Amino acid sequence: MSYLKLLKFSFLLSVWIAPASVLSQDTVTAKDAAEISYRAELIIHEYNDLLNIISSGQTDIKETKDLIENSYSSSRNKIFFDSLVMVEDDLNPAMKTAANTKDIPVSGYLNNFDLFYTKSDTPSIKFSDLKISNIKKGEYLYIKVYFVSTFKNKSLVKDSDYTEISRTAEIRFSKMLNKWAGTIMHIGFATNHDPATDTINDIKIAYASNEPGNTEPINIDSLGDAGVKTFEEKIKDTERKKQVETFRQEMKVYDLLIERGDKFLLSGEYASASKIFLEAQELKPYEIYPKIKLAQIRKQTDQAAISSVELFNQFITKAKNSENARMYEQAKGYYLDAFSQKPDEAPKYAEHLKELNQKIRIIAELEEKYISGLYKEAIKDYETAIKRDNTNSDYFLGRAKCYDKINDYARALKDYSRAIDLDNNNLEAIRLRADIYKRNNEPFKALADYKIYLTVDKSNVDIYSELSDIHVSTNNLKAAVEDLENALKVAPNSSKLYYKKGLLHLNQKDYGNALQAFNSCVELDSSNAVFFYHRAECKLFSSRRGDAIRDFITAQKLKLDSNRLNNVFQYAATFYDRAQQHMQAKNLDSAMDLISDAILLSPGSPSYRFSRAEFYYSQSKYKEAISNFDQAIGLDTKYQQAFYKRGLCYYVINEFSLAAESLNTAVVLNPQDVLALKSLGDSYFQQGEYQNTIVRLENCVSLINSKKSNVPEFLPEVYNILGTCYLKIGSYDKAVENTKNAIRIKNDYAEAYFNRGYAYYRNGRLDLAVEDILKALSFERHLLWNYTLAKIYFSQGQYLNAVKYYDYTIKEDSSSELTGIFYERGLCNFKLLNYASALPDFLASIESGMESNYIEFNNQLGSIYLNLNKYDSAKISFTKSLLKDSTDLNTIYGIASTNYLQNNINEALVWFEKLFKNKSFNANVIKKDKLILNIRDDKNFKALMKKYN
Repeated sequence: MSYLKLLKFSFLLSVWIAPASVLSQDTVTAKDAAEISYRAELIIHEYNDLLNIISSGQTDIKETKDLIENSYSSSRNKIFFDSLVMVEDDLNPAMKTAANTKDIPVSGYLNNFDLFYTKSDTPSIKFSDLKISNIKKGEYLYIKVYFVSTFKNKSLVKDSDYTEISRTAEIRFSKMLNKWAGTIMHIGFATNHDPATDTINDIKIAYASNEPGNTEPINIDSLGDAGVKTFEEKIKDTERKKQVETFRQEMKVYDLLIERGDKFLLSGEYASASKIFLEAQELKPYEIYPKIKLAQIRKQTDQAAISSVELFNQFITKAKNSENARMYEQAKGYYLDAFSQKPDEAPKYAEHLKELNQKIRIIAELEEKYISGLYKEAIKDYETAIKRDNTNSDYFLGRAKCYDKINDYARALKDYSRAIDLDNNNLEAIRLRADIYKRNNEPFKALADYKIYLTVDKSNVDIYSELSDIHVSTNNLKAAVEDLENALKVAPNSSKLYYKKGLLHLNQKDYGNALQAFNSCVELDSSNAVFFYHRAECKLFSSRRGDAIRDFITAQKLKLDSNRLNNVFQYAATFYDRAQQHMQAKNLDSAMDLISDAILLSPGSPSYRFSRAEFYYSQSKYKEAISNFDQAIGLDTKYQQAFYKRGLCYYVINEFSLAAESLNTAVVLNPQDVLALKSLGDSYFQQGEYQNTIVRLENCVSLINSKKSNVPEFLPEVYNILGTCYLKIGSYDKAVENTKNAIRIKNDYAEAYFNRGYAYYRNGRLDLAVEDILKALSFERHLLWNYTLAKIYFSQGQYLNAVKYYDYTIKEDSSSELTGIFYERGLCNFKLLNYASALPDFLASIESGMESNYIEFNNQLGSIYLNLNKYDSAKISFTKSLLKDSTDLNTIYGIASTNYLQNNINEALVWFEKLFKNKSFNANVIKKDKLILNIRDDKNFKALMKKYN
């Protein structure tokens, strides 16, 4: 059984024998899911082809009627389940949604389409953007296909243009003899073009191990989300490749039939051409080309009326052509076919057939030696044959071929020429002599022979191709293109010829014509990576970079060869270099586009993703930068700079823990990277991990000092941070040492001066502390530094200086960050006996809730009130203090003094007695207190003092 018949038998079975009952399974295998998905896609393409055939001006009325009926009733060409399948009508251009249309049976829809959609000689309907849903189960297994429908011709229903509309088709599937077959159950408008959102009735997919011989199901949940996705894609990819390969094999048979039919048609052999085109139509019933050719044949001759005489003449012609081509056994077969049409003609050819049989016998024997590589032995036999008959063109041809094989070109050329002289129609001799001329760099002689060949046989595509090659070598590019165009007239479906033509135009930088040629290549064979690659080049050189990139990506997916793949990577490198130039010129959008395109072409390049990350970093788009650094690291787990720069991104967005993690890896990968060490130390510092900071920054300093090279700009900062860390852990000498190093390198480093001053302060070296902090403030005004200097002056008892710097601090503290500062300034004025200045600060402290933070606050406030003659307020303050501690001697003294000043002498004496009972009270305080100086003259007070002293 022929391959074509096997294909037809398989197809018939898959459609005829469908199970009557609903499938009972609750799952399908991933393999079946992939097959169903691909076959659904093919069915929609067949539906697209059906509409184009119906709307073709080349299809007659009867054939259109048959096609429509077969699409829902024929067991072989069936697309629809039956004639009652409902279609939401879209023939009126105004009908764009389900809301303004109606369902009609497919039989009526197709007939209306035939009547009301205008015809054209070229296809006018295109389905695009196909999206396939998951497998679903209702009353039967089905799948949904979403697609965009475009009608280019006019409607006779309404005189307006069609627009693109979204459609969906529901396709029913059943399985028999291990093959899935589908038929359309409904076609309508799609309200949502995203099958991912349509999960109703989805059926589970069963996954099995892909180990040989293992059919046990895999626990898909154990793989995790990422694992499931990878596993599913792998299975789908594998199965789709199998389905595509099956389809390609069918198309190869179809293409071969078309090529043979075209040759017969070109030579006027209508009977053979009709037979071949009918076979092609059987294999692909919805392809329009065979129908066009059959219509062309019918116009030139009535196929049914071809007489036996005409058939006889056609077979005799074919026999003679085969003889000219030295295909004697084939020629004999054609003679016998001719005699079956007119047996009475056989005797006339008896002698010729006898000679033909003799040629077949002798040449077959000698040809076997040639095929076996026994060239010298064959030459001797040919010489013997030539001695017997030196007029036989085939003997000289055979000997020439042997000489050719042993590289004796002079004798080979002589014998080829003799063979041609004896028979001008010896095509093989003509072709082989042309080949010798070509190999020996005699292009014009080769051209002459190839042209002579075509005067005898215009159907040999290879000869046109050879002519084209020679014209290229002689720089006659116009002729080379014409040769290929002549070849395409013979073989219009030859992607190989379009490919050669495209390359010719591409080499001439004629990108428009080259693109047309490569478009034809892709249409004829969309699985060839090289076609997409060269089409991408045409688009790229025509400034259509986006379209070119899509084709380059497709070429890579189709397994482009390594040399061309390297070229793609080189294009990516060019984009990358141009992106860098745009970056330097601050053309940031262009730079970003080019880097992204480089990544699309070379997705495995970590450096491109790293560059895009740096671009985002420069734009302060830190999250996007981190994502791209992640991708670079995913491609190269030892990409030290990516870890380093990612750490900087995390640092900038205050994710210090993540920054430290990334920077630590950068340091592990390159322990000599001082920048990474410094940044790692900074990250630990921001987290308050001072010991970790010290370890990293000390290593950083050691590395810098060991290299004895130019001092990096950041070294003073490193020393200063080290000083700060040592301050935090109480190592004040180390803090002084490191900040001193910072100042040694950078003598105007204000923060380092402050840190060293603060270390002196904590070490009790107050004069040095004041000197350094004043130096820091000479470079830079700073709230905290003023405040610290004020506190140091206070601790030295330099209250005037302290007040001065408290004033500076309060002026700069616009956000009231330092809550206790008013009390501290007020206390300085209190020490200076500036009670009027002290009182507002104490009151401000009360207002901010700081009163309870200081034990002596109310006593001190009471004293201020006393000195300002505000006795009632003083009494209130001392009373508050008394409530906290009734034994506080300062409080008791204050209350006693207040009562005395209010002329409550007896009450005052009661409190003084309480005071004197405590032997720890120093009575000399009273002698120095000018407020109650006169109390010492009171006889009762004197008696009281005498009693207790």
